[in-house]
Amino acid sequence: MKNSYLYRRNITRAWPALIITPAVFAAAMTLALNARAADSKLVEKCKTLPACVEFVSSLTHDQYVLAPGVAFETAATQNTEINAQNADLLFSMLLDLNGLARVPAGQPKLFKLVKQRDARDAAVPQYEASYDQDAIIPNTHDLATLNYAPKFPNFERLEEMARSLRSFLPANARIVPDAASMKVRMTAAIPDLKRCLKMMREMDRKPTAAEENDWKEQKKRRAEKSAKCPDPLPCPACIAPSKSS
Repeated sequence: MKNSYLYRRNITRAWPALIITPAVFAAAMTLALNARAADSKLVEKCKTLPACVEFVSSLTHDQYVLAPGVAFETAATQNTEINAQNADLLFSMLLDLNGLARVPAGQPKLFKLVKQRDARDAAVPQYEASYDQDAIIPNTHDLATLNYAPKFPNFERLEEMARSLRSFLPANARIVPDAASMKVRMTAAIPDLKRCLKMMREMDRKPTAAEENDWKEQKKRRAEKSAKCPDPLPCPACIAPSKSS
């Protein structure tokens, strides 16, 4: 009994030292948050591509295979943090800024990292959209293909869209009017696809009578030119005479 009493008395005397005051708790939380921020700074975790890939993979559980010779540089403010919520966005953004892209590699959560000019011909994700239908596109900077079906199907309008939007796309992007499907097919980084989708909808309208007449004249001239030169190689009848002649 005596020993038990002494034990309780010693615990009671020591207890005040275990009380955590609000100031102590706030200081501890500040230290923990600062340590966490230091551990998740983008400029620290993504100094090199291999290091960044390893860290992003630990957050998203994706697997990556790197093509020979790919590398990148990271420049960001010190307060930019990378975590499980924004890892896909920031990592795909860094790849895009460095002319790289991640491409699905045949099984779920497996990607290969290649240069964008090589990724254009790979099996990138495809999304369908139209004047009335939105495409469900993720919030990343990954390379993808958008297939736009116009409300007023007309190949001349598709050509006009492709010609107009070409000026708003980077050099590695691709945009093609497809006569077989009557769609505009565009391969670019997802932010460019979203921006161009809005512009295509603005251009997607019923052609006027003047436009239809102009398109008929264009068709007629193309048919005449094709009749003169059935072979795709240049021929004398298709080459405009020079000023000297």
